[in-house]
Amino acid sequence: MAHSIPSSQPNMIMECNGPFHHTKQTLNFTCFCISCMNLWLSIPEDKKSSFTRLDPLWYTLYSSDSNKEKVLNWIKKKDIFSRKYVVFPIVQW
Repeated sequence: MAHSIPSSQPNMIMECNGPFHHTKQTLNFTCFCISCMNLWLSIPEDKKSSFTRLDPLWYTLYSSDSNKEKVLNWIKKKDIFSRKYVVFPIVQW
């Protein structure tokens, strides 16, 4: 089940039912994404201008040969490395 932040509550902290997939004992991707979002929401607004964050799915896109160039062009266009901190969570199974 996918979890999302309701648009009416953009600073709501979310919870997941457990960090591991019950049958595979691997990290649950949804819980990982929720944890990343909660980390982002915990950063004070006045500090967020020093950060750039990417969704964990960006690495999956980058890993695909057919999308690699698109991802690199997006990164260059957005100039994400101009910020002091870049949060780029990598999920690799």
